Amino acid sequence: MRGPAVRRLLALRREGKLTTGQVRSAADVLGVSVRALRGPAVRRLLALRREGKLTTGQVRSAADVLGVRERAVWRWLAAAERGEAAARAPGERAAYPGRFTVTDEVRALLGLWKGNVAAVHRELIARAARGEGELKTALAERPRTFLVDEAQWLNGEAFEYFRYLWDEPSTQLAIIFVGGAGCHTVLRREPMLSSRIFIWQQFTRLTPTEVLEVIPLFHPVWADADPDDITFADQHAAHGNFRAWAQLTAHTRTALARTGRPRVDQELLRWAFSRLA
Repeated sequence: MRGPAVRRLLALRREGKLTTGQVRSAADVLGVSVRALRGPAVRRLLALRREGKLTTGQVRSAADVLGVRERAVWRWLAAAERGEAAARAPGERAAYPGRFTVTDEVRALLGLWKGNVAAVHRELIARAARGEGELKTALAERPRTFLVDEAQWLNGEAFEYFRYLWDEPSTQLAIIFVGGAGCHTVLRREPMLSSRIFIWQQFTRLTPTEVLEVIPLFHPVWADADPDDITFADQHAAHGNFRAWAQLTAHTRTALARTGRPRVDQELLRWAFSRLA
């Protein structure tokens, strides 16, 4: 259908009877916009110009058909001579590094900062300095987990940053906040963050039974240790605290290396106790 329509328009043009209304009517019938005709028109005019056959009348006719001013067509031609992209989409704004573009991220920040453009600008600069674009790309590649320790010391800005990463549709992210005394209170102070937390889990000291189950799996130095020695270490030093067990394990490894003993015993443990703060 397009072939006959174009040939008819061409015939009318040769007869000097072609009008802008006829071209627009044809575009409506064919399901295309006059805007979509800009590229083919400019490329044809550019070819005529390179052949030395372009006339002002042809440019004026193209402008009439496309519904723009004649100087706009001349401007498109000049841009098309400088780059192929301009010839493909005349009149469209080129995407280049120097041009600011309002992206979905910018729109979200405008909403967050209630239209405060200065605040949005500061936030964008800060994110660029943090290399956040690269971070979001990495978080979108595959599912990842952030483990954030000592969360009770984080401020509101830090929590807002984590919320921003978590809310980003492209990221596949889970965040675990771990903290000591006051962590729950600090997290609860950030309602936009705490409302997104799926599970709240309080950890208590290991019971003596749990110590005997968990510690042999924690590190090889405890794997073949006598259960009585593990209980002895817990009663005198670790007290069910996993961090204390980690410190004790480090000193126990040093003692085993220095003495050449094959396994833990209470004499060696007493030396390790003396190294604990």
